[in-house]
Amino acid sequence: MLRENLIKQFIYFDEELSYLLERTSPAIAERNEINTTTERYRSHVGNILSDFEQADPGSWVLIGCTVTIQYEEDGLEEAFTIVLPDYSNVDEGFISFISPLGRRLLLSRIGDRVEIVSPLNTYSVLVKDIGYRK
Repeated sequence: MLRENLIKQFIYFDEELSYLLERTSPAIAERNEINTTTERYRSHVGNILSDFEQADPGSWVLIGCTVTIQYEEDGLEEAFTIVLPDYSNVDEGFISFISPLGRRLLLSRIGDRVEIVSPLNTYSVLVKDIGYRK
């Protein structure tokens, strides 16, 4: 199922990237950052798909996974599912891969310390767990 989802994502970005960039941000700098993130992600997914059995895709934060993070400041843990922008719902724990948190978590691994820069502040989190629906 994970392989099929990654193939769908690859196709989605081929077909929808221009539209996604147009509607996500009016700021050119942010659009460029989203484009860079997306291209890096597509390249990584392409590498995974080219040798799926050896790539260990479940060890990476990818779109569709649920990632548990621990805030370094207070030790609080929280889990989020990384999704495409149309499925984002923060109250339900679904964050877009293009959100400040989603962008920084994408392609991280268990044990990585990630610095998040949001409009409100900057903070660090530790990636504690990565899970995928079977």
